[in-house]
Amino acid sequence: ACNEYIACMTQLTIRNIDDATRLKLRSRAAAKGRSLEAELRDIITRAAAEGPAPTHVGRSVRQRFQRVGGVELEIPPRSKTRYVPDFE
Repeated sequence: ACNEYIACMTQLTIRNIDDATRLKLRSRAAAKGRSLEAELRDIITRAAAEGPAPTHVGRSVRQRFQRVGGVELEIPPRSKTRYVPDFE
């Protein structure tokens, strides 16, 4: 179990990597004098650090469609509550 005293590391499994890609990554790692695992760890760590900060989904959607303009939807009137049958 992870807690403030015990650090935890996640393991990832990546399937269906073609051989050409695997060989390129292995060569890249060897050129830097490290294992394929260490190279992949470095690539993933740098990619995560470069990525944009997570944004609020609602803000993201609004920004994407802002140039199109708003849409006014007709709100249907409420209907009466359904009759609840008595099964006794």
